[in-house]
Amino acid sequence: MMMGSADSLPEAPKHETKFLEDMTDTEAAAALSLPTGIENFGNTCYLNATLQCLKVVPELRSALGSYHVPATRAELMDTDTASPQSLTRDLKMLYLMMESGQDIRIPSMLFLHTLHAVKPEFAHKDEKTGSYKQQDAHECGRHGQ
Repeated sequence: MMMGSADSLPEAPKHETKFLEDMTDTEAAAALSLPTGIENFGNTCYLNATLQCLKVVPELRSALGSYHVPATRAELMDTDTASPQSLTRDLKMLYLMMESGQDIRIPSMLFLHTLHAVKPEFAHKDEKTGSYKQQDAHECGRHGQ
């Protein structure tokens, strides 16, 4: 081909370009392959940070994989008899929801409620605001043992 010769015109893209700023949160997360996060319920970031750090521990993932989750709805909703086993059950369920990829933010309210029942020191609320008091991620991880 000689210099200055006209090439054929490039073909138009087969799929319309969609820019990040035009996408919904879910579409953007899928496009960027972002991991699923945990919703914050007012001063629960300590819990979210702890849960996300623990999620990548291979030994914990293996143990949770073989943990039996109660099958009946009554067993799942029984928070009056909250126990460390309840925390394990709810942690497994939370991680399964996170891995489903259905949403970019998972509500951790069930796990939070169980944590408060098992470890009431994390359920303290500020008298003025009614919000949960600030907690420490290290304390949360230490008490989860």
